[in-house]
Amino acid sequence: MLHHGYDIPTIAYFESGNVYSGNIGTFRYRIEKSEDKLLATVWLNDLCYELRQQAKESSFSLDTDGLLCALDWIEQERKNVQK
Repeated sequence: MLHHGYDIPTIAYFESGNVYSGNIGTFRYRIEKSEDKLLATVWLNDLCYELRQQAKESSFSLDTDGLLCALDWIEQERKNVQK
């Protein structure tokens, strides 16, 4: 699925417990299933998820609409740090 230029797997990928992460320069993002929701995390630096610092997180419904909202949130966070 392509949304805001992010090529993200479908919701079934996350329902199966898979994690998706990526970066645009030093802006890093990760989406995963957490209990019955999608958890999106963003952070700025060259560190991996496990060593990240000052991350922001937000939860979304575990469905296609929630995934699109997570991508919208990630994109908005990216734009905020580029100001």
